[in-house]
Amino acid sequence: MIKGDLFRWSYNDQEYEKRKLERESGTLYWCCARIFRFNGKKLVDIYSSYNATTYTEDVAEQCLDLIYLGNENDLEKTSIPEYYDDKDIVNLNHPNSSKGNIYVNKSAKRSKQAMISYASRKLEKAEHDKSWAISQIEFMNNKLKEIDDAENLDDIWI
Repeated sequence: MIKGDLFRWSYNDQEYEKRKLERESGTLYWCCARIFRFNGKKLVDIYSSYNATTYTEDVAEQCLDLIYLGNENDLEKTSIPEYYDDKDIVNLNHPNSSKGNIYVNKSAKRSKQAMISYASRKLEKAEHDKSWAISQIEFMNNKLKEIDDAENLDDIWI
């Protein structure tokens, strides 16, 4: 491991079984992002800097399952992850910081397929919105006629 390495983590099966008996309620992952940053000495959960969950490499090997996400020095924040292949995106959002923690590999290029997929989803939504707007226009035109033709407005609802 090198400083800045990022990992998703969970307890391995053996550690999970051991720890679940120690907890009477709640979750084994209380106040944990389940994302580690290696600081050069320890793996530190990024949930909070106060009383953070930490593990040494040796202990982590024995009791955790780690999934390597990348090194923070190779990533840059992005507000448009939809433009990139999923393999180039690292999502560091977690319960204590749930927005704005999306990163992309610095070497990543925009993906034609990803951008086409994103534009297609936006087009589909726009077409749905257009269809709904057309139905609302028709509905309101009918309501206007109903109001105009009515002698008693007490039974008319818009």
